Amino acid sequence: HRAGTELVAAAEGVEMELPHLLLTRRVRPVLHRTCDPPRSLIFLGVPLEKNGESIVPVLNTSDPLLHEVFLQKVTFMSSPAYETQLISTVFRLGGKRPNKYGDGKELIDALRKNPHAVTYLWQDQVDTAHGIKAVSVVWTGSTE
Repeated sequence: HRAGTELVAAAEGVEMELPHLLLTRRVRPVLHRTCDPPRSLIFLGVPLEKNGESIVPVLNTSDPLLHEVFLQKVTFMSSPAYETQLISTVFRLGGKRPNKYGDGKELIDALRKNPHAVTYLWQDQVDTAHGIKAVSVVWTGSTE
């Protein structure tokens, strides 16, 4: 639905800001910075710690376009390749698969409840979600 909005706006000559994919967490962190480990490793089941606490990746599957941009621009893999790599990494290193949330409200609630959880959201979602803040911009560009 985002891509369609951009097309309509472009056709009408309205200038639109490019979408931003953000790495996010709750506002009051125990993790002071989560961008030290490579972003792709955070979501590949590799056991990672920051300040002695485990980083808990959470997959956001509530928006198919968002998830596809995440796969292509963060992990640099297709969905089947990501799943294969994830299973392999978890098996070899003893990590665990990230929890998946297909419902945006449940995802935001999970972030608020776990100070070690990180996920990815569109900037407009972060802007409207109370108690969630961006850690870093993961990608900026066109979804076309």
